Amino acid sequence: YDLLTSSYHQCRHAQGMSSNMSSELSHSAIKEKILANLSSVIGHFCKDEEYGNHLILSFPHTVKCLCYIATHAIYGTPLMCKVLYALKQLCSAHSAEREEIGAIVVKPLLQDQLHNAEVLQKCKSEFLTHAINLLQMLSSLKENCLRMDDVDGRKILQGLTELPSDKMSDQLKEQCRSLETRIREVVNREHEIARGP
Repeated sequence: YDLLTSSYHQCRHAQGMSSNMSSELSHSAIKEKILANLSSVIGHFCKDEEYGNHLILSFPHTVKCLCYIATHAIYGTPLMCKVLYALKQLCSAHSAEREEIGAIVVKPLLQDQLHNAEVLQKCKSEFLTHAINLLQMLSSLKENCLRMDDVDGRKILQGLTELPSDKMSDQLKEQCRSLETRIREVVNREHEIARGP
């Protein structure tokens, strides 16, 4: 926990120079690998619900640190893959964490990463798998579906289904279609409620 909270900001930043100069000066490939491995360990520990609960209750900044990395680190990297995996595992049994993670991560993940031709060209299928799995987990909350719709998430997901099979397996394309359907259903339901009886 101490390692995560003391070094999460030391990842390479996607938007060029970090606003925090000390972050740029203290970054190293080794620190980024350590953060990736730490994120992977967190994700694997959370497979056991008891450990996941313990992490969330005893180490409350875990989610915040991982969300920071997910919104600031270079897109499509091994670090990003592991962080998305850890976030999915952390929120799998906790709707409060799905709300917190969704509020921070959904829009940047869709707009800046999954709708970025350069990222999609360079990334590996593992990144896309973890990104789609996280979005699918977050979509269990209505608010997150609405956030996805706010950034034209259905169109972005549809674009992902057109990627070649070395990037997107048939199963992953089907997950994208299922997620599109879920977003559309939530949005339609909200429109019906707004119109009233």
